[in-house]
Amino acid sequence: SGRRRLTRRGVNDVVSQCMGVIDSGATASLGSVDAMEHIMKHNLSEKGTSRMEVDFDRKPVFKFGNGARKECLSTVQMSVDAGAKKGAMEVHIHDAPQQPVLMSRKALASLGATIDFASNKVIYSKVDPTMVVPLTQAPNGHLLMPLTGNLLTGGTKRVTPFCGLEAE
Repeated sequence: SGRRRLTRRGVNDVVSQCMGVIDSGATASLGSVDAMEHIMKHNLSEKGTSRMEVDFDRKPVFKFGNGARKECLSTVQMSVDAGAKKGAMEVHIHDAPQQPVLMSRKALASLGATIDFASNKVIYSKVDPTMVVPLTQAPNGHLLMPLTGNLLTGGTKRVTPFCGLEAE
């Protein structure tokens, strides 16, 4: 089916398997040093390069739902493969240990992501509007997407391109 399997260990598997948590409530993509190190090591092993550029001068401050504020350590521009296209994703880096990358609404919108929560599938219409891609479900119910490899891996073709909910 193209889906990655996660064990009950949960968040540690999400980080070690280089997956991002789909978080449509996040205003920006945010990830831990640990998560980015796993992605970097995977990219070095598979591609021969980290595929990352780190900007230590960009350290935005985020306010969380509990009122806490946290300054990031840096911002990373990370290369991603999406079908035949090459793209980049911005991730702000924080120091909370073993926290996965949270995929923001902005990142999902830039891909044209339309998610079917009933079937755990997504169409990235700005990448390929004919490809339906399975998402992995973590033991806690979060939907996950790969941050290494190709975003369209495991996808199946639709007969007609998806043109959005308003078009049908």
